[in-house]
Amino acid sequence: MLEMLIWAVAIAFAISCLLAVLLIASIKPQPRSRPKPRTLRQLTSYQKRLFNQRVTKQLAAELLQLLNHDQTTATNLINQTILANPDKSLNQCFEKVIREIQRGRY
Repeated sequence: MLEMLIWAVAIAFAISCLLAVLLIASIKPQPRSRPKPRTLRQLTSYQKRLFNQRVTKQLAAELLQLLNHDQTTATNLINQTILANPDKSLNQCFEKVIREIQRGRY
């Protein structure tokens, strides 16, 4: 009788250990929070807010000069930069695009 009780306790302990291992293995680490990329619909309202902050004419002129006055390319590069850096101001995005062009990355 005592031997049966010991076996029952041992089996219960083994099952509980197995369940604990399975539960620990099923827990997934939480991903780090990153700013969510903006959709084009959100970008328009975001751009409206940013365009209230005036871009200095010097930055806009410098960007257009670097791109040989190609306004379509300039707009696309600025939009990509705004999407990638939602926490930056419009002036900072212009400065970033200008730096990247000067470094030859675009």
